[in-house]
Amino acid sequence: MKTHSPTLSSSASGDTPGVLLTPGLSGSTLFHRALLDAVARFPSLAAADVPTDKRHFKEGFAETLVRFEAHRADSPDRVAMAHALSESLETALHFGTTNASVPLGEHLRTARTEAPKLARLPGGGKKGWLPDVTFHGVRYQGRELARLVEVLRSERHATEAALAGITWTLSQLNADGRLDLSGQRFALLGAGAELAPTEHLVAAGAEVLWLDRRTPDTLSRQLRDFSGRVVTLGAASAAVGSDILAAPEQVRAAVESFSDGSPVHVGLFAYAPGRGRELRLAHAMHAIVKAMGPTTVGSVSMFVSPTTPGEVPEAEQAEIVRRRKVAALWKKALEKARVLGFPGQITVGSTTVSKSVVGLQGATYQAAQYLAKMMAAEALAVDGLHGHPIAVSANVAGITATKSLEHPLFAAAFLGAPRFGIEIFEPATTRVLSGLLMLNDILNPAAPNAAGSSPGRGTPADKGRAVASQAIHGGVRALPWVLDDTIRAGAVLGLGKKPKLVLGLLPKKKTKKKA
Repeated sequence: MKTHSPTLSSSASGDTPGVLLTPGLSGSTLFHRALLDAVARFPSLAAADVPTDKRHFKEGFAETLVRFEAHRADSPDRVAMAHALSESLETALHFGTTNASVPLGEHLRTARTEAPKLARLPGGGKKGWLPDVTFHGVRYQGRELARLVEVLRSERHATEAALAGITWTLSQLNADGRLDLSGQRFALLGAGAELAPTEHLVAAGAEVLWLDRRTPDTLSRQLRDFSGRVVTLGAASAAVGSDILAAPEQVRAAVESFSDGSPVHVGLFAYAPGRGRELRLAHAMHAIVKAMGPTTVGSVSMFVSPTTPGEVPEAEQAEIVRRRKVAALWKKALEKARVLGFPGQITVGSTTVSKSVVGLQGATYQAAQYLAKMMAAEALAVDGLHGHPIAVSANVAGITATKSLEHPLFAAAFLGAPRFGIEIFEPATTRVLSGLLMLNDILNPAAPNAAGSSPGRGTPADKGRAVASQAIHGGVRALPWVLDDTIRAGAVLGLGKKPKLVLGLLPKKKTKKKA
C-alpha cells in the first residue's frame, strides 16, 4: 500500500522543465530493463526467471519481483546487486523538457542557483514530545508505549528488530515520558506528507526545515505548544524552491543553506501519485542527497511500503505455520479452492521473502519502492555517501488508511483485513511508531543502520540484511497466503459490511457531450 499522501505533483511537459523519464521510456519498461540488466551482470539471478518479453513481465511483475528479490536477498552479492539496480535509475531520469534534457545527476552537479533566504519560526512550549497512541481503543502515552510494543509482539505486527528499535527510543524518554531532541536538525523533503513525523520532531525540540509545496500553516499555529523551530523558505522562493520535480537544484540549495556546513538529518517523505510521479520523486530525492555529500547529510530516512517483497524472519515464519494450522474452515476452503494462494512466501536457500506485492498498484509504483527506495537505501547504508559512512533509515511502515488509499477496493479490503490477522493502522499511529523507529536508526550508535556499523562484524550482505530487517508490517509478513489474494477476499468480506462500496467498483458511465 502507498504510505504517503500527495505532497508534490509537478511534472515536465512541453516547454516547462522538470524531472522526467527518458522520452519514450515508461516506468514499467525501465523496471523490466533494470532487472534484466542485473541478471546479465550477476549470473546467479538467472534462476529468478525474469521474462524477456515486456508484455509478459508487465502482466506478471508481482510474482517476478518476489522471485527476483528472493534470489538477490539470498546472494552474498546482494549489496552489489542493490547498487547496480539503484544505478539503473541514474541514466533513466533526466531534467529538462521532452525536447531537451540532461541526466538528473548532471543537472544537480552543474546547475547554479542562489541560496534561498530562510525564515525561522521559534516555538515557545515545554521541552519534549510526549508520544501518544490509541490502539484498539487503548491509549498509550510516554513510557506506557512499552506495553504497546508487547501487544505488537504478541500479535506479530512487527519484526523483533523493529520492536527493539522502538524500545531503544523509548528508553531515551525523560522522567515525564517526553523525548527531547534539542540540538537536532532535520531537513524534510515532503514535510507536509500525511505520514511525515514533522510535528513530533518540532514538538520534541528539533529544528526542522520545511520543504513542501504546501505551507506549514497548521504547524505554525501549534508552535506555541512546541519547543522546536520550523524553518521555511522566504516568500520569494517558497513557491518554486520546495518543488522537487520542478526545481531539484533549489531544493538542494535550501538544504545546504540550512545545513551551513554541519550535517543534518534528511528525511525523504515526498509522494505524489500517478503518471510515474512516485518513481520520479523517489529517485529525485535520492539524487539530491547524492549531490550534496556528507558535509551536508548526516543521515537519510524514508518509509518503505509493506507491499514490497520483504524478508520474513524466523518468528514470523513460525507465526505463519501457527496461523494456517488454526485457520477457520472457511479460510481452508478458500485455500483449497485456490482463492487464497498458498504459500504466501518463496524460499531460496536460507532466505524467505513474502509474496506481498499488490498488482493493482502497478509496476511503476513498485519500481519506485524497490529501485529508488529499497535498493538505494541498502547500497547507501553499506557503501556510504562518497566514501563516508552515514546512518540510513528505510523501515517498512504498516498498511495505513491514508488519503492515497481512497480506492473502493482498498476501503472494502480494510474492513475485511482483520479477519486475516492484518492490521490497518491509522495515520496518527504510523507517524508515532515509524517516527520512533526512525529515531533509533539515526541516533542509536548501536543500531544496524548506524553510520559505519557492521552487525556481528559480518559481511556487507549481513549489514544489508540487517538494514532491511526492521518492519512494522501489521501482520503482512506473518500471513500464510498471497497478499493480493487476501486483499480480494478481504474486500468481499468488507462489502458484506458496507455494501455501498460496490458502487465505487462499477464502471463509470460516459456522458455524451452536447453538440
